[in-house]
Parts: sequence; structure tokens; C-alpha cells
Amino acid sequence: MTRWFAASFCTLFLSLGVSATTITLEPTTQIIEVGDKAKLTLSIDPPPTEEIEVALSLDDYEIASVDEIVKINEGEESVDFEVESWSEGGPITVTATLPASLGSGTATVTILVIGVAIGPEYQEVAPDDTTYFWVWLSHAQPLDITLRISTEPEGILAAPTTVVLPAGQT
Repeated sequence: MTRWFAASFCTLFLSLGVSATTITLEPTTQIIEVGDKAKLTLSIDPPPTEEIEVALSLDDYEIASVDEIVKINEGEESVDFEVESWSEGGPITVTATLPASLGSGTATVTILVIGVAIGPEYQEVAPDDTTYFWVWLSHAQPLDITLRISTEPEGILAAPTTVVLPAGQT
């Protein structure tokens, strides 16, 4: 007599909870004037267990510059850095890249460097008289732009403190 045994096989899958390191850059877009610096924040999750170096790059070094690396200390969640502009143009893309040991993840931010002019540069105005100035941007913007206006010395000339340039105009 032959006996058959039915065997049941079970496969066990073990999943290890490995979390990926991610980085973000804020703000994701910025508009700055020629000669100004864009102030950016790089955040990392989870915070590193040792000091790490994150590589930084631009897609157009003729418009701006950035340090090649930014260091994040052990346990820190974020670090601030700057992009310095010297020529109008863009938009340019700033890319932050994690080291290979942390997965080489990337984050990007877009910066537009604009030129701003006001004219005429010199204008004589008699007491109780009115004069007009113009404001010019090198690139039309998709949103209204609020420009801050100041006069020197203060109190001699009455001028608005802000001027709004409507979206799409230069």
C-alpha cells in the first residue's frame, strides 16, 4: 500500500524598513535683482548621523554662482546657503545632489535674475510741482510685481512707498 503525504510549503518574505534620505530646496522659485543674492534653504530627512557634503550646481554660471558644496552637520535638519547673481537672465536651475552613500537624491530650485531701472536718473522739481518717473524690468513676470520706492534725503519729496507693475509688463 502506497501512502501519499501532502506537504504544505510556506514562503516567508522579510521586508526591512529602510527609509530613503530625501532633500528639498526652498523656496522653489525666486526672482532677484542683478547683484542680489538668493537665499535658499536645503532640508534633509532624516537628519544625517554624521556630517555630510551635498553637491551644488547651476545650469548657467554666466548669470550667477554658488559654492560647490554645502555641509550639513550631524543631527541638523537644514542649512542655508546663497546664490550670488551678477548678470540678468534665466531662469537658471540650482541643483542639490546627495552623496552616493545616501542615494544620490536631488532637489532643484529655479531663479530668475532681473534688471530693474528707474528714470530719469536726475530730475529737478520745483516746490509744489509734480514730476513723473518710470520703472523698467528686464523680464515680464507672470505675477504682479511690487517694487519698494524710497527717496533720499527723506521728507523732501513725497513719493509712493510702493509701485505695482502688473503681470506681463516690463
